[in-house]
Amino acid sequence: RNYDGRDPNLVDIPSCCVCYVKPGTLMCSRCNFMPYFSHKKDCKKLEKFVGVMEREAEHLKACQFGFGLGPPGIAFEVHVGVYWGFIETREYMRARLAVVNHLEQMNWELESKRGWEMVAADMQDMLRLSASDNIGMRYRFPFVLINLNRDDDAYCFLRYWMEDWDSTYEEKEKKHTRSTVGDWLYPKEVGARFGDILEQRPDEKYHHKYTELSLLVASAVLKMRVVAALEAKNLREDADYDPDEHKNQKKMLMRLLDLIDTNNKSMLPALINPKPLRDAGDPDYYSPGKPSEARMVLDSACRPWARIPGAEELLFARFGSRLPTYNTSVSL
Repeated sequence: RNYDGRDPNLVDIPSCCVCYVKPGTLMCSRCNFMPYFSHKKDCKKLEKFVGVMEREAEHLKACQFGFGLGPPGIAFEVHVGVYWGFIETREYMRARLAVVNHLEQMNWELESKRGWEMVAADMQDMLRLSASDNIGMRYRFPFVLINLNRDDDAYCFLRYWMEDWDSTYEEKEKKHTRSTVGDWLYPKEVGARFGDILEQRPDEKYHHKYTELSLLVASAVLKMRVVAALEAKNLREDADYDPDEHKNQKKMLMRLLDLIDTNNKSMLPALINPKPLRDAGDPDYYSPGKPSEARMVLDSACRPWARIPGAEELLFARFGSRLPTYNTSVSL
């Protein structure tokens, strides 16, 4: 009844990383990430990753960047947007990815607003440096925005990546080149989450064949939040409750779920019965439509989906009252 479309578990002051009970009012001086109140948690692994990233950054600044296309010291001023296009930049991007991966893993434990903002800032800058996103940040970034309750931003980001890139890539690359650290390079629209994201590419064959599963699942999480918030308004008998809008939003949600199920038969069952797929292990690669693809999405999507009132019940209604069984073979 009180749900407003936001995750109430997001906290400004997270619990101590040691006892998980008292507020973490101090910050680990080693990693500047983990909060505590009387004891520090060992953050040597993150410190190691950050050290490698910083060394790679210094190496970039010292070398003639881009096959001699410019003097030393301009690595982070020129060729922004095409970072994966140069051999010199790839080790830095890989090192930064290791930092992002570890920060994200740590914050699944903390669930602090500050932590997710740090993860989001790093992911956003990696996307800025590589407009084509060869490293795959776009598949996880929407869920980080969702964890921050930035649903309109997440929707706009998803819509941006579901557009026809063939005709707009050159323009987008130029926008990245002109950008600076912290710039939001995607559309901004208040209330965007109420839109029908599949209308961006009404050709359903396009979505069936080319839209990444993670983008569709993130879109479904956003739409499920909208539907659940409208249902709460209905239960509260709010004066501004609109039954026609509720019906329309649920129709959009069901279309997304149908499309996800068409593209990957393991994804929706895994959202309500994740253990079998998690126990199958982490694949190094994935194939579209296979359980390996669903496994790559599951860790980002499972918790946000489960925290929406009515989300699990909706899938149980689809698959029956028992936990669904499904293909979990992650081998290619």
